[in-house]
Amino acid sequence: MDVKSSPFRYVGSFLALLMVTAIGCGKAEEPGSKKSESDDQTASLNPEDLLVGTWYGKAKLNQDLLKQKLASISDSGERAQLQQIALNFQTTEIGANFSDSGEMLLDIQVTANGQLLRDSTQGTWRALNVEKNAVFVETEEQLPQGGTEKNRVRYQFENAGNVAVMVAPTSELLAGCNPVFVFERILPESVADGANNGTLK
Repeated sequence: MDVKSSPFRYVGSFLALLMVTAIGCGKAEEPGSKKSESDDQTASLNPEDLLVGTWYGKAKLNQDLLKQKLASISDSGERAQLQQIALNFQTTEIGANFSDSGEMLLDIQVTANGQLLRDSTQGTWRALNVEKNAVFVETEEQLPQGGTEKNRVRYQFENAGNVAVMVAPTSELLAGCNPVFVFERILPESVADGANNGTLK
């Protein structure tokens, strides 16, 4: 698969190709808007250091907002289209590794209408701004056809830094349904096990 942009942008581009109209699902809930029990513990850690490591991420939507949107669509064809787009998006899996030296590896796969699409990229990352429980980073990725592309992404940490949430840059059709990638920190032995099983995790 020849992906001409970053894996994160690929998800949005892929979904955009499937949509006919751009309709939101309502007000999106910001990651971390609900205070968790581990917020104070996470806040005591350095978000820039927290990003270093290996992560396994999955796409998620706010199911209540999605149901509300589906219920508001009278046309059965449009409703089926939204259901398929939401289903495709939620199959997205991302493997990511951020080194303390600033190197980055990403591996993404999406199942679209029963077809598995997968691609990987490498590049660099650096922190632009550190907030409470979050870090805003700039990534520079190597493109398949040559050259590089820069993107800016915000990761918000939860569960004492073992969970990172990123707002997914997907199509406007899903934008109001709180589309996010939820990453869980994984240990090196988990990566090896996943490789042996042919999965990202």
